[in-house]
Amino acid sequence: MDKADDEKFWSFSIDFYGRDGVQDACLELQDRHDGDVNLILFLLWQALQSMEFDRAAIAGLDRSLSPWRQGVVEPLRSIRRHMKDLDTDLRPADVEDLRNSVKELELKSEFLAQRLLVAKKDAGRKSRQSKEIIAHRNLQAYGDFLGRLLPRDLCDLLIGNLS
Repeated sequence: MDKADDEKFWSFSIDFYGRDGVQDACLELQDRHDGDVNLILFLLWQALQSMEFDRAAIAGLDRSLSPWRQGVVEPLRSIRRHMKDLDTDLRPADVEDLRNSVKELELKSEFLAQRLLVAKKDAGRKSRQSKEIIAHRNLQAYGDFLGRLLPRDLCDLLIGNLS
């Protein structure tokens, strides 16, 4: 695995996630449709490299990612979210300071999750289709893997932000 690819994917993710509507779309796919934001971002990033992933390849990506996601990323996310509305007798500034520390750990765990995905980037195949068509097919294959149709409006918003 080329460490530069880790950084390229992370930089893409940070930039892309900050674009209009992308964060909300990703979180809706995560919270309401059981999607994994890192896997979604990876499939979109790979579409920009003209790499297409079918359902079987996505299943392999998920097998690599799942133990880390379930054992580390999701527990950290749960703790951070729980702390947001926790009513205690502690000073709010102290709780927020700890919550920010958990958020930093969560971000580091997300970077390592992305590293797991980059290590499997060869699971895709090169495609001659447009990057938009590849992105659409990648998201459709991910929906097939999840056993659900991902909302077209969310997918269109994500794909529209690729350019």
